[in-house]
Amino acid sequence: MGTSLEATGIVNEFNADSAFRLTLSPEGYGPSDHSSFYAKNIPVIYLTTGAHVDYHTPRDNYEGINFAGLKEVADYVYKIANEIDHEPNRLTFREAGPKTQESGKMKLKVTLGIMPDFTSTENNGLRADFVTPGKPAAKAGMLKGDRIISVDGKPVNNIQDYMYRLSKLNHGETVNVEVIRNGKKELLIVQL
Repeated sequence: MGTSLEATGIVNEFNADSAFRLTLSPEGYGPSDHSSFYAKNIPVIYLTTGAHVDYHTPRDNYEGINFAGLKEVADYVYKIANEIDHEPNRLTFREAGPKTQESGKMKLKVTLGIMPDFTSTENNGLRADFVTPGKPAAKAGMLKGDRIISVDGKPVNNIQDYMYRLSKLNHGETVNVEVIRNGKKELLIVQL
């Protein structure tokens, strides 16, 4: 939302009477097609309804589509696009963070087997939106909704911290993963 002066106001205006709970992030760069526009100083508005366990897998098919929700989102996006199209002036570009991934693509040798909440902009840990049965996190007792606050004794404030911590680990290692569950700290021993 930070790539133009007007974006946040427009997005909030059309959400005023809807049931959508928005999480707004100012950054212009991200892992999708909008980044190439932002890199050329073109304002972007990137919307996502989040991920699910079948996201980007062969099981991600039409049976999983919430058609009523899809229509609500499409109507919302139409209102935003229509407003921008009918504005007499273009959106005012402003830089909102780096224009490329700063550290290059991280190679992970291990996985906990969770689907992280990649939409959060809070810096209070990383919520596990899904825990894959049979994977290291599930075997260690992690539950959907647990908020990871440290891996191997090092703090995890957000998804970037989480990915960095995982990039330093190796298959076969045993690590402590501290989570917040129902307001209480829990320590999980995870075999990678």
